[in-house]
Amino acid sequence: MKLPKIIIFDVGGTLIKGTWQDSILGYTYLYDEVLDVKESLYDYLDFVKGMFYIIKERDTCDLEFNFKSFFNYLKDLYGLKTNKSFEEIEYTFARKFYSPMLNDNVIELLEYLNNKKIPLYVLSNSMYSTNCVEKELEEVGIRKYFLQVISSGDHLVRKPSKEFFKLYLKKFDMMGYKVADVCYIGNDPYFDITTPVKLGMKAVHISNKDVKHDGYLEISNYLKLIEEFDKDE
Repeated sequence: MKLPKIIIFDVGGTLIKGTWQDSILGYTYLYDEVLDVKESLYDYLDFVKGMFYIIKERDTCDLEFNFKSFFNYLKDLYGLKTNKSFEEIEYTFARKFYSPMLNDNVIELLEYLNNKKIPLYVLSNSMYSTNCVEKELEEVGIRKYFLQVISSGDHLVRKPSKEFFKLYLKKFDMMGYKVADVCYIGNDPYFDITTPVKLGMKAVHISNKDVKHDGYLEISNYLKLIEEFDKDE
């Protein structure tokens, strides 16, 4: 694959992997330190877990249900017992669910692209805000490589909606780039690859095999991707 002029990255499973923890930890954190709940922990957990099933409907459509709306509902229902900022609450809640770490050879790829002066961006499906996603990237040491980060948690839509990708594509068009100049790199064929290919973008699917498909490249690791870029440069 020829080295693209602009690259957009997915986050979860693409740049970052991690250990999923018991979801109860996040809800319990809100109960213990944030919300002024008068009922028992058992009754509270039974209720909020039911609410979270509504949020999970986001997996069946292109619309985003964000943590801020979920938290505002709980805040108005129970009240608060803390002076912590929303940003601090959101990030602490997110980390109760998930401990991030870099995928293999991410730094090598980002350094390679940085040396080639390729502008890098992030477009991520997340119920959390852009600020929260940026903190996650900062935590693993790679926020500095990206000119901009966009999370669906701040927007109405999410991947694979073409409208979500157009948040960048319209910007790039005004900068003088063509759609074919842009590449999206992600680990999920449905969320990350289908729409970029339909829109005429380049795409790279990070998986466990190496295959050149019509319209996109499937590759098993970032060192091989660097080799592909070097080969066709």
